Amino acid sequence: MDQKKIGQFIATLRKEKDLTQKQLADMLHITDKAVSKWECGRSLPDNQLLKELCSLLDITINELLSGERFSSDKYHEKAEENIGMLIDEQSANHKKFSVIRALICVFLFLCCIWIIKRVFPEFMSSHSYMNAVALAVVIILPLIMLVLTRRLEGFIKLLRLNIGREQDDNSVQEAIKSATFAIRAALGSGAFVTMVHLINWISDYSNFGYFGPNLALPFMGFFYSLIISMLILVLRERIS
Repeated sequence: MDQKKIGQFIATLRKEKDLTQKQLADMLHITDKAVSKWECGRSLPDNQLLKELCSLLDITINELLSGERFSSDKYHEKAEENIGMLIDEQSANHKKFSVIRALICVFLFLCCIWIIKRVFPEFMSSHSYMNAVALAVVIILPLIMLVLTRRLEGFIKLLRLNIGREQDDNSVQEAIKSATFAIRAALGSGAFVTMVHLINWISDYSNFGYFGPNLALPFMGFFYSLIISMLILVLRERIS
């Protein structure tokens, strides 16, 4: 969508109505800086303002999004073109927000690890049977995956259904799908933690006298993931 073309179109129509940017802004209950940004092509009007703006400028929303007036025989053609552009922009925005969500999740994950390290330093030891890092990864990594795949809302519905807050069939189906994904994500995260821990342990192993006990430690991550998966499975089966 050509923001500059739309901005110039708004400016032309405003001048045709003998309105200043301030007067148009007052009619729309916004600041004149917002109108200036539109006309300079730096931003577009908010969706909730489109109908009122078009009414003031005596144009259709389709014409506004096209940045030009056109005859009725071109209306459907332009409408399809604008709908296509809106879909493309929406898709681009979804990708952008997915990246932002991923970065936020990674940041929160690192913060959790740092907090655990500061508050429970004894759990950070590779010799601890309550390895907090493995537990944190097995919990947080599936949550990140739920956010990135937009299934977190369905997982929340799973919890709400189990306490009687949701009832409709659509919520049940969405919750079941999210629960199934969460189980797979938890098991996958547990396997990932176990493999990383196992590779790290083997590469740095020097005392074969404690081979048996130490070999059990890398599997704590997968053990945690099994417990989490069984809990989610119980919640899923309760609403099935």
